[in-house]
Amino acid sequence: MMSDHLHTAERIAAPLAEHWLSSDLEALLTTLDDIVFELNEQKIFTRVWCNNDALLFCPREEITGRSVHAVLGPQSAVFSSLIDELLSTGEPQELEYQDYRPGMDKWFRLRITLIKRGLQYSGKHVMAVIKDITPYKRAQLELIHAKETAEKAASARSEFLSVMSHEIRTPLNGIIGIANLLEETTQHGSLVHSLKYSAHHLLALINDILDFSKIDAGKVELEQIPLDLKSLIKDIESNYQPLAKSKHIRLYTSIDPDLPDRLTGDPVRLGQILNNLINNAIKFTHRGGVFIEAQLLSEDAGTATISFCVRDTGIGIAPEMQGRIFESFVQAQCATTRQHGGTGLGLAITKSLVELHNSSIAVESEPGQGTAFRFNISFQLPPVVPQDCPPDNQLQLQAWLKDKQLLVVEDNSINAMVLVYQLQRTGASTVTATNGREAVEKMRQQHFDGIILDLHMPEMDGYDTIPFIKQLQPQAFIIALTADVIPEVKEKLQRLQVNAILHKPYDAPALYRTLCRLADV
Repeated sequence: MMSDHLHTAERIAAPLAEHWLSSDLEALLTTLDDIVFELNEQKIFTRVWCNNDALLFCPREEITGRSVHAVLGPQSAVFSSLIDELLSTGEPQELEYQDYRPGMDKWFRLRITLIKRGLQYSGKHVMAVIKDITPYKRAQLELIHAKETAEKAASARSEFLSVMSHEIRTPLNGIIGIANLLEETTQHGSLVHSLKYSAHHLLALINDILDFSKIDAGKVELEQIPLDLKSLIKDIESNYQPLAKSKHIRLYTSIDPDLPDRLTGDPVRLGQILNNLINNAIKFTHRGGVFIEAQLLSEDAGTATISFCVRDTGIGIAPEMQGRIFESFVQAQCATTRQHGGTGLGLAITKSLVELHNSSIAVESEPGQGTAFRFNISFQLPPVVPQDCPPDNQLQLQAWLKDKQLLVVEDNSINAMVLVYQLQRTGASTVTATNGREAVEKMRQQHFDGIILDLHMPEMDGYDTIPFIKQLQPQAFIIALTADVIPEVKEKLQRLQVNAILHKPYDAPALYRTLCRLADV
């Protein structure tokens, strides 16, 4: 008897307990800013909790007891499909959506889950919680917009650099090319030398600006190609001897005889580091000399570590400025820019390039006594390195190019004239075209052994022309001429499978070295 009374009490207590729990839940949910719905498995709304009826699609009395389709109309399809997925898998479902009703510029996150009810309830029940995420979503959209704006700005910056590089380097290529030709044929060698020096000085300033922009954007990558360090240092010394003599100072080099004959590295970036340091040393030295030193520190396991030092007997750097000279646009004295020129970027670029080699640069200086810059770089030792084309002996190249037909595609008439003259000196025969469309017509008319073409041309540029070359003259080698400085250009040309890239401005030896590599001599 007592057992029956106990079961009866439990049957009475259970609904009361659930009623009290339901009342507590009702009180709790109505204090939240979220909208909460309960639905059965027939997708009919059974309960609604919301403390702001303005957020509901319709009055709450028009929601309870009605289906999802009846309440939401055309917008019910997505909601209904989420409920189907939930009922099928049991996995909670989420959706973010924007409220497009007039005057309701809000974003919401919908989350629907299965809820467990007492045994007296049959079927599955769904709880849908709608949360206002407008502040979060606006912040997210603002971040996305800012990211897209930054990406567009970066793209515009790269495009600007590419265009400026082409527009500036193209005429410089003509100036330097003509100066080289005049220096070989004219009696006014000193005047021509001054012309070359001015052109190279202008090029150095342009390179500073473009390289700083590339480094700042993280666009610089080191190449790993054969490097003759002794020849590189001697060439740099030879280039600066006239400038040193004009200032009545001496330029010395000290090269460790134990330096490996061949290394693997980036000769362009290493040359840029040394050029910046040597140019600065000569610029700020009025008595005495400038010293370039390269010493082998260690050699083992296919790696050689070399110590470099560029020191001078110049004006020196004040102690308080030695920590700042590697900053962008900083020079040691206020009057330096006016007296000596320069962009104030050279040492900042040098520091960044040394760091790209996983190293660091140090400065030692005393005002009135001189300055020394030191850094170490580790190079890989290549097992076998093919010989470069000898700079003073072009017989093999001439034999290879003799009677070959080369097509020069260049819209700048001065650059085309210089290139044709340089090629004809090797014994090659040349035909010219001013753009890709004209080049395609000439390729349809005759055979060519090689095509040398600029990338930026009117009507049809080099990029669009290269596929036609592959189709019409598949046996011909392709040399692309470019003044672009962005890495994407090299990647694009590699995809187009050009044989070589020649960067403007280039001199005749650079052209001949490129041809030598193609000739395998």
